[in-house]
Amino acid sequence: MIASSRTHRGLAIRGALLLVVGLIEGVLLLFAFRIPNITVHEITLVLAVFLLADGTVALLEAASAATRGAAWRALAGDTLISLAAGVTILVVAAPGRFRPFPVWAIVTGVLEAVQALTPAGRTPGRLLAAIVSVAFGLFALFGPVQDRAVLLLVAAAFAVVAGGLRLGGAVRSR
Repeated sequence: MIASSRTHRGLAIRGALLLVVGLIEGVLLLFAFRIPNITVHEITLVLAVFLLADGTVALLEAASAATRGAAWRALAGDTLISLAAGVTILVVAAPGRFRPFPVWAIVTGVLEAVQALTPAGRTPGRLLAAIVSVAFGLFALFGPVQDRAVLLLVAAAFAVVAGGLRLGGAVRSR
């Protein structure tokens, strides 16, 4: 029961982070009509900070799972992809800065689906959040829309939906 509570707590924190980043992005997009160049920089900075925070929470969650003898590999994968995407967004030049986020969404969606199929990781909405994550990533990378502002709007909507699903699933399963 304690292990399950820790798993749900980590999921709730990561869901809340994703929900908050989606709301912040949405607000920044409203400012984009007035000051577009500055706002795109801030949005990518918010994404990088979110990914670094998400990676840190996943690292703590993976370390806790490893000490309990629970499945930790998917969480370690979440840690690596989140930290790598966050650093990449900070380092890469402006035109390609957004690309690591959809890749992150696909990889974490797959890893979250793996976690959702384990007994300790089953929470309401977790598999749906994984599907939404993969679908967003694929749409952002290969979809018909290539306008950065529209992709950022879709990313904000994705973050609110997926964050809400993760947070809601973690809260309902307690």
